Amino acid sequence: MKLAPKAESLSQAMEALTAFLDEAGCSPRVRMALETVVEEVFMNIASYSGASEAAFTLQNADGEAVLRFEDNGVPFDPLAMPAPDTTLPAEQREIGGLGILMTRRMTDRQTYARADGRNVLTLYKRLA
Repeated sequence: MKLAPKAESLSQAMEALTAFLDEAGCSPRVRMALETVVEEVFMNIASYSGASEAAFTLQNADGEAVLRFEDNGVPFDPLAMPAPDTTLPAEQREIGGLGILMTRRMTDRQTYARADGRNVLTLYKRLA
């Protein structure tokens, strides 16, 4: 689905995710993880990418959720970002990076590509 990369469009992405998860019959733990991840990734696109176009697709591939986010914003590979040092006290840490860390931990695997002037982030999570 194509979405305007604006905070107001998050509800459309969440409605699509809810319908997808209802049909898949996934556990509450997986549901909460994917809801958190979709909100984090979409709001980052809306807030920081500078994109004028975004898309979000969902697929069930043999019991694995495949979430694909695309935008035409500035090139940004979140998977290339170093993990924040969570051993430091909060006041000593640099701002940012926790959402990316959370997304990595809440999904089973992730891929990023820059294709045709678009950021393409694909996240995978077992539904069982």
